[in-house]
Amino acid sequence: MNAFVAISIFSLLSSAPLWAEDCSRKFPSGEFGIPQSDPIAASGKLFAEGLIPLYMEKQRIEETPEVCRDVYAFDVFRLTLEKKKDYLYAGCYGDFNHDGVRDYVLLFASAPDRKKTQLKAFIHTGDGYRAISLGQGGVMDDGHIPYCIRRPSNGIFRGLEGQEYKVPGDLVTYGWFTYFWENNDLREILTSD
Repeated sequence: MNAFVAISIFSLLSSAPLWAEDCSRKFPSGEFGIPQSDPIAASGKLFAEGLIPLYMEKQRIEETPEVCRDVYAFDVFRLTLEKKKDYLYAGCYGDFNHDGVRDYVLLFASAPDRKKTQLKAFIHTGDGYRAISLGQGGVMDDGHIPYCIRRPSNGIFRGLEGQEYKVPGDLVTYGWFTYFWENNDLREILTSD
């Protein structure tokens, strides 16, 4: 092996992270984004007139496990109006009211300007889905994406200042707020500042 080849191989190996992993794997579909193949989301039954579904492009990030710990959802996902086959619906799903049936959260853009967003939850009822508007909305490029948090095993969720909330089901976080089911509605609490 000549010296040039040996130096080239050494340079290539030393510049690549050792034991790299795909950091995006820590953001599973369902909790972060909904596959377009999901039968309920794909049916269009959850879409409202005047609102356009947003999509998320999930990007691979190859890094060492130490670096992956500091990778956040806004590093991995990009919101877009463009629909491509491997993009996810911007939203998540869980069982928010703890009735054993999947509920959904979807992020939409308003039709007139396509920049303002609106977050809607869809809670399964006996005759379909009940839509609940969450928060005041935002703008598409603010970096916020909705994600679902599975119900803590002890049923207790801790707020920003250590407050404890008894939660019956899964939770939704968007921006600075987290939502959980209480008194037949989704309650909003501040969980980030």
